[in-house]
Amino acid sequence: MKLSTKRIKLNQLEIEDIDYIHSYTSDYNNLTPFFSTRIRSKVYWKERYKKDGLWNDDKGMMKIIDREDNQIIGLVWYFKPPSQHSQMDCYEIAFNIFIKEKRSFGFASEALKLLSSYIFETYNIERVQSTTMLDMDDASIERITNSTGYQFEGTMRKISFQRGKFVDVHLFSLLREEHTPLSELTMGK
Repeated sequence: MKLSTKRIKLNQLEIEDIDYIHSYTSDYNNLTPFFSTRIRSKVYWKERYKKDGLWNDDKGMMKIIDREDNQIIGLVWYFKPPSQHSQMDCYEIAFNIFIKEKRSFGFASEALKLLSSYIFETYNIERVQSTTMLDMDDASIERITNSTGYQFEGTMRKISFQRGKFVDVHLFSLLREEHTPLSELTMGK
């Protein structure tokens, strides 16, 4: 699957992307404070890739490419959130812009919006959600919610162990009737 806007391309990963991506996502100093420091080896990711290409009905991972320089700048992925409630039927979307110089330019918002629309137009679900560990007064939260339509639902207090301490995680969601049609977001190659 390939999805494009004027600024970004979302493409499924190729096996040769794993070395490049791992070089960024395994560098502690390069990670945002909100990305897990539980580093997986390249062998782990290559084995997972061999199994299903990091793509199936329960999860999928795509590279975010800046169309201006054709550089991989991050990842966006979806998954079925773990739940004790088998009645919950939604996907969660997460992202990481691992090129520091490319952060704060709206690439993450654009990838989130694009993948959300793809999911709504591919799967019979009513909701997608995303979480963040950013402080609620961080300016990027307002930018992301304004540009994607995601709505704040609540805070899960001290639910995630990151960098030696437990932190709050804030939950946002988008409903099917709130998403922008994929045809309005995408463009030709």
